[in-house]
Amino acid sequence: MKVLHFPNSLPMIIQSNALKQIGVDSTSVQFKTHSFRFKPDICLNMEKMSGSNVKNLMRDFLEKAANEYDLFHFHDMPTGVPYTPTEKDLAVVKQTGKPLLIQHHGSEVRRLSIARNLGNPYVKVKPQWSNEKMLVNRLTQWGKIFDHAIIADHELFPYIEGFYNNIHVIRQPIDISNFSPIFPDPDTPIPLIVHAPSHREIKGTAFVLDAIKRLEAEGYKFNFKLVENMNHTTAKEVYQKADILIDQICIGGIGVLSLEGMALGKPVLCYIRDDLYEKYPREIPILNANPDTIYEKLKGLILNPASRRELGIKGREYTEKHHDSIKIAEQFKSLYEKHLKET
Repeated sequence: MKVLHFPNSLPMIIQSNALKQIGVDSTSVQFKTHSFRFKPDICLNMEKMSGSNVKNLMRDFLEKAANEYDLFHFHDMPTGVPYTPTEKDLAVVKQTGKPLLIQHHGSEVRRLSIARNLGNPYVKVKPQWSNEKMLVNRLTQWGKIFDHAIIADHELFPYIEGFYNNIHVIRQPIDISNFSPIFPDPDTPIPLIVHAPSHREIKGTAFVLDAIKRLEAEGYKFNFKLVENMNHTTAKEVYQKADILIDQICIGGIGVLSLEGMALGKPVLCYIRDDLYEKYPREIPILNANPDTIYEKLKGLILNPASRRELGIKGREYTEKHHDSIKIAEQFKSLYEKHLKET
């Protein structure tokens, strides 16, 4: 079984590498260099080419891949992101009759109207992707190409429900071997708080900064680091030094930063919608914090170093049990084998 993962994302690379470790012939391909310098098996560097050359390379690559691979795992990117295959491009693969799966990762499918109906008053969508009619049309097109869709979290389910014949929830993978835990020292008098937003508005950074300023003004002792515009390796070095890590506090589900933080043995603050809690394993140690509660939750951790360490230990155990990329790869392998039998 030869599997192709494309065209971009860190989870794509982690999934493909883990599949190799369990004996699947898997290849990860980025069509452009990622700003965080993720390292796939192949990078086509399309950002260095002119428009016509990009189209030709994409067509040539997919035509060759259609003959070479047995199954295609497409990781959807938001509309407007350059160098993402269109439905016309993917038709080259579709016409071979080989399995073609799609995985959604977040912003490319979220619609504000649905989020509001789910009772989340905090969620935001990126302005350039707020055209809901366009998103619906795009999902309708994808539904005609892909029979199977994958999401890593039930938070995304309402956004794609009804567009695909089959939807699978397979948790986000973490390469545990790349994360050596450093649990917070309860004797540290001044903890380091780290927040690393990929998009300030979506992640709720303004509320985090307001809480930090208030805590500073009230005399609480801590250091604060805002991580932005760093490659992934450098950012992870900062996370390792943290005593408290703040992920997204508006979306309503845990993000990659939450998983990386827990894998590093850090207490993590993140907003999980009340109705989604039952969808996670019971022992999830995330400290639930939204824009209305981030100040109190942060203050509690600053004042309780023993709790910081306890949550860090539980977080590492949680990621080992539920997000180890090898365990996740076995689930993907089973899905692939089942899909291949259907075609």
